[in-house]
Amino acid sequence: MIMSKLFIALLLPICVAVVFFIIKKSNCQDNQKVSDNNFVVFIPKMIATIGIFGSLLVIVIFVIFVFFSEQELNGIFYLVFISAFSVGAYLVLKALRFRVVVDKNRIEVTPAFSKTYSFMFEDIISVKRQTKKNKTNSERIIIKTKNGKKLIVENTEVAYERLLRRIKAEVDNNMLDGFQ
Repeated sequence: MIMSKLFIALLLPICVAVVFFIIKKSNCQDNQKVSDNNFVVFIPKMIATIGIFGSLLVIVIFVIFVFFSEQELNGIFYLVFISAFSVGAYLVLKALRFRVVVDKNRIEVTPAFSKTYSFMFEDIISVKRQTKKNKTNSERIIIKTKNGKKLIVENTEVAYERLLRRIKAEVDNNMLDGFQ
């Protein structure tokens, strides 16, 4: 019980600092002119907001359980809460970090959890368009490059349609799959 309270005392200030950092980072905006040759594909900031509130809710429930429970908490309890917190943290990190910058003929990809890389439209060896027949007609494109990189962009991301138009215009039709 004392260990749980000590854990909370250390974790809470770190979480609050991370939330303020995330809010500050999400408010930074690029002063970049947007056109069909120069644009950024990114995940809407609402996803980061959902992740923040979800993680905070998990922390609040966790704190309530730790401080108001009279019994020693089981290890599975911690595992469940860490898993739930991780989902929210993943949403936040992915929404704030993932972006695809198209600058004329160059595509620069910043994945959520790995190094930034770039390639040219000429380096694309295949583009597959997948559409699901569900209520929202989910759609995504999978881009593969000569050097083995794979990029997945979904239709829920900002500027997806613009990227789709550029791919149709720049990539040879023989390399396109699922485009009618």
